[in-house]
Amino acid sequence: MAWTAPRTWVTDELVTAAMMNAHIRDNETELRAGGVAIASQAAQDFLYASSVTQLARLAAVSGKLPYYFSAAWRMQGLFRYLCDVFHDTSQTIGEDTTTALNMNSESFDPDAMHDPASNNNRVTVPEAGLYLAVGYTYCEVASGAAAIDLGLRRNGNGQAECHLDLATGNKHTVGVQAIVSLSASDYFELAGHVGSGGSAVFGNVVATLATRLIVAGPVV
Repeated sequence: MAWTAPRTWVTDELVTAAMMNAHIRDNETELRAGGVAIASQAAQDFLYASSVTQLARLAAVSGKLPYYFSAAWRMQGLFRYLCDVFHDTSQTIGEDTTTALNMNSESFDPDAMHDPASNNNRVTVPEAGLYLAVGYTYCEVASGAAAIDLGLRRNGNGQAECHLDLATGNKHTVGVQAIVSLSASDYFELAGHVGSGGSAVFGNVVATLATRLIVAGPVV
């Protein structure tokens, strides 16, 4: 059975049983069975109320969920935002110094959370929520023996830290991660610290040893 477009009745028209069945009974049966026809409707659509009286459709996308944001429904992955940035060369930090690590390149940043031309060490989130941040870098003591730290910072404040004591020429890959509650326009950055007695190199031109920061969220 299919929906039949209701007809316009005219004065003094003879209404037959067949007409009543086709335009009223059959249509009510179709609606009761779940029949609905929204413009461009397709199988697996997500239906939502577009107004107090109307329904609308959102096309299904494999692996994504309906997500309500900024007064509209959209299909999104489990993370609304995802940003992956890195530094394509090394960075030297002197003794007794803490420095935000540079990120001049992007692997993935569709929402422009990273600005390589300004504050390139930061990944700024556009929406409040819980975010997962993962950072890592290769480090090597260039001179002396020194304590090496890699810190994950929120708006300049420490959230997680990895600490090493290395001698000259020692090499290591260090990483930090944390789930942090952020407000819109808060930012993450990685900071390298070298203690007294030496200097250290962070990152490398080799992609697998690069300084890298990945931010995903809001976590759902």
